Amino acid sequence: LVGYAEPLCEKLAPVLAWGRRDQPPDFWWKMWRGLGGVQAFGEGEVDAAVDAKRAALASSGSVLAEAATPVLVVQGSAELVVDASVPREVRRAVGSACDVATLEGFGHRGHPTDA
Repeated sequence: LVGYAEPLCEKLAPVLAWGRRDQPPDFWWKMWRGLGGVQAFGEGEVDAAVDAKRAALASSGSVLAEAATPVLVVQGSAELVVDASVPREVRRAVGSACDVATLEGFGHRGHPTDA
């Protein structure tokens, strides 16, 4: 469970699972695809979807670069959800206005000692 302290996960997981029992089996898959701007995702279309996302990022990044808008991408060194290539892709799209910072020991949810 992202965003919850480790001791709470054991108690929260059954409650959240019960609340999601009526959702279609592919609900979360479709939800994350939608958040990523992926329109179609059939078998063999993964590369096309990634390329489409890169193109959209390049378009957004060029607007930020032209406006000289500073961008900071922060990712934890122990991140297991967001691929490690994402900060490089953002930097490639935005250009020199983008800085990337890595937080040692942090993951998607936070630092393990925060639990």
